[in-house]
Amino acid sequence: MPRRGCLAVLAAAAAAMAPKYAGPGFRVVRCFPHLSRRNADQAVCDGRVTVNGAVAKPALRVKTGDVVTLDGRRADWEPFAASLEQGDASLEQGDGSLEQG
Repeated sequence: MPRRGCLAVLAAAAAAMAPKYAGPGFRVVRCFPHLSRRNADQAVCDGRVTVNGAVAKPALRVKTGDVVTLDGRRADWEPFAASLEQGDASLEQGDGSLEQG
């Protein structure tokens, strides 16, 4: 059975290989593909979303490297944004999941 530290190293390596978003900016409400547009907007308006530790506003655009959280859980938004940028809206490469954090 692998040690807990090994799993963390594997997770970090997988994250490093995931596609990164290289566009001019991605609306923060689109960082949560598992939520409906209305629910994502409401979460931002309710102050449940932060970007780099600051409460987000609905029109905020995030860029590569920004840390987006919903209810304290980090959103893995970059693979999803990168897939949209490449014209592939499938979530197979990045499911927009939230990490415990």
